[in-house]
Amino acid sequence: MLFKKHPFILSQIEPSPQLDASWVWSILKGYLTPHRVRKIEEVVSQRRWDVLPVFENLYDSGNLSAALRSAEGLGLCQAVVIQENKRWKLSQRSSSGADKWIEQIRFEQTALAIDFFKKAAIPIVCTTLSDQAYDARSFSWPRPCAIVFGNEHEGVSQSFIAASAYQVHIPMLGFVQSFNISVACALTLWLACHAPDHNPSQWRLNHDDQTYLKALYATKTLTSSDQILFRHWNEQRSNHSKSKPD
Repeated sequence: MLFKKHPFILSQIEPSPQLDASWVWSILKGYLTPHRVRKIEEVVSQRRWDVLPVFENLYDSGNLSAALRSAEGLGLCQAVVIQENKRWKLSQRSSSGADKWIEQIRFEQTALAIDFFKKAAIPIVCTTLSDQAYDARSFSWPRPCAIVFGNEHEGVSQSFIAASAYQVHIPMLGFVQSFNISVACALTLWLACHAPDHNPSQWRLNHDDQTYLKALYATKTLTSSDQILFRHWNEQRSNHSKSKPD
């Protein structure tokens, strides 16, 4: 995975001990239905990290929710959200819980996100309306890559354009100039994830990252996960103390 994983901790204890992801999963899956365990394992086995959607200063929260839903549905495990200004149009549209299952890495400045991608050597691909940009339908996507979607009114910033390795566009065949941002995101991400020259199995998560995600998704499924882990941790510590010779 591209970003640092958050540790599992017991907040009831100071200082809070960090828990191993494999232990967390081994405990919590016993409280899930067999169907839920199979679903988590199936989803995690298909998660991929080669395509990273980046949303720069989206104005409508409904558009962001819809875009995150598309990204999650395509098997992507992370997305970058940049929000430099405080303007935000709240929407009744829902992500149908998708934002619960996709990690959102947030930056307050575009420059910070660009600096991160440069240090990580991740090529930036900007979506634009320019006819000079590559046709997204036949573009050879670099792996991994960060695909940047700009806001509803101004598009991708000049800062990102200047830092990008490539620019792509979706040809429009009607009178309108562009799709809605959430639609453009779904189409572009689908094309990037299903490019004919690409083998997605090369970009599946490794065993440790899959274990981490399974544990994370279990904590998000069980509202009482903190109490369950705390109880088992206490029982384990108590049993360990009893097993020590006097």
